[in-house]
Amino acid sequence: MQQTSIQDLFQTTRQEWLEECRAEAKRQLQYKPFVTSDDVTKVVPRPSYIHRNSAGSMFQNGEFVMVGVQKSSAKSRKGGWIAQWRLK
Repeated sequence: MQQTSIQDLFQTTRQEWLEECRAEAKRQLQYKPFVTSDDVTKVVPRPSYIHRNSAGSMFQNGEFVMVGVQKSSAKSRKGGWIAQWRLK
């Protein structure tokens, strides 16, 4: 019998959240020219137990291409630059 570690559970939960974010990004791209992580996390908030840097992996699955940058509207990003993405 294989045991599942806490780290394995967190990794699975992180992957599920990223997949949900990607699906939301694709939904938004049906009516918008590009999306950002701010756009997606407004609809699919990051659970507190998932590291905040995990959002950077949201568009890193080969389906999206970066098309620009803009200042973040999220308070936690303090006006830092974030990428704009569209489907390849």
